Amino acid sequence: MKKFFLLVLLMLLVLNIYAVPKVVSGTVLENDDLKIVISFKNSMWVGNILNTIQLDITNKTDKTIKILLQESVFTDNRNSLTYLINSQTRVMNVGKDNRPLIIPPNSHITYEVVPDSHLHYSTNLGWYLEAITAFPSNRTLLITYEIEGQKRDISTVIRLEDSNSGNLTNIILMIGLILLIGAVTIGFGS
Repeated sequence: MKKFFLLVLLMLLVLNIYAVPKVVSGTVLENDDLKIVISFKNSMWVGNILNTIQLDITNKTDKTIKILLQESVFTDNRNSLTYLINSQTRVMNVGKDNRPLIIPPNSHITYEVVPDSHLHYSTNLGWYLEAITAFPSNRTLLITYEIEGQKRDISTVIRLEDSNSGNLTNIILMIGLILLIGAVTIGFGS
């Protein structure tokens, strides 16, 4: 029984550690050519929260636009600029799939990307994505695109914040878990 309570506690702590960062600002990029709405998509897989960057891209022109992911960057968890790749890409294909993302005139697409430095392989877990954390809090996103043979950039600084910071519910939960550990330890012995 003691092991069960400790397992439940460990699971709650892990879920608390992998809290989804809250986006504070910088989620809309817009110029005469494009409107890009940025969000983070989260799901559970192999014990990690996957954070992919979802780009809702609107081509506001009557011309075809090519998004050049191999020239687009995002600040990763190590505060380094890293290239963006399709969220379905695996390490062995990084750098090999350099096809631009084509957006027809006056149309809208949704596309998911990840920083290439967040993609890992483990013999125990297989392919997995490192979660995007709230630190560093200021993340640069630069999207390079081409229109009528001319390359252009659009960029923003996205501000992230730990979704747990200042959350009274999480503080109460942690105190309760600490008391539960004490009660289990005292009640069931060693």
